[in-house]
Amino acid sequence: MNKNITFGIAALVVAIGIGSLTQAQAGGPKHVGPWDAIKAAEAKKGGKAFSATYISEGGKYIYDVIVIKGKKITEVEVDAATGKVGATEEATPEDEGKELTSALNVALGKAKAVPEKDEKGEKDEKPVKVKRGK
Repeated sequence: MNKNITFGIAALVVAIGIGSLTQAQAGGPKHVGPWDAIKAAEAKKGGKAFSATYISEGGKYIYDVIVIKGKKITEVEVDAATGKVGATEEATPEDEGKELTSALNVALGKAKAVPEKDEKGEKDEKPVKVKRGK
C-alpha cells in the first residue's frame, strides 16, 4: 500500500479515536463526526481528503481536513459542533510535516506545546488533552 495513503488512514484513525474519547470524557452533546467533516471539506474544495485531525482552536473544537486536488494541498477547517466549513489555506508537504513533527514531539514529552500563530500573528491553537485510563 502506498505510504502516503497509509499515513492518511492512520491519521484519520487517530482523529476518530481522539474525537470519540474526548466526547465521552466531556459528557457533552454529540458533535459532527470525522466522516461528515471530510465530506464537507471535499465538497468545499472539490478534491479528495487525505487526513482529518480533531483539535481545539480559539476555544472551540474543529477538524483540520487536508484535501488534495491535482497538485494542490488545502487545509480546511470544519466546525466540530455544526459541520460548517470555516477557513481554508494552501499548504505544503513541508509545512504539514513540521506540524506533525512538532505534535509528535509534544506527545512523546520531548517538547512543550507552543500555540501556533494565526495569519494575524495571534496565538490561538491548543492541543487536545486526552486522559488515559490505567
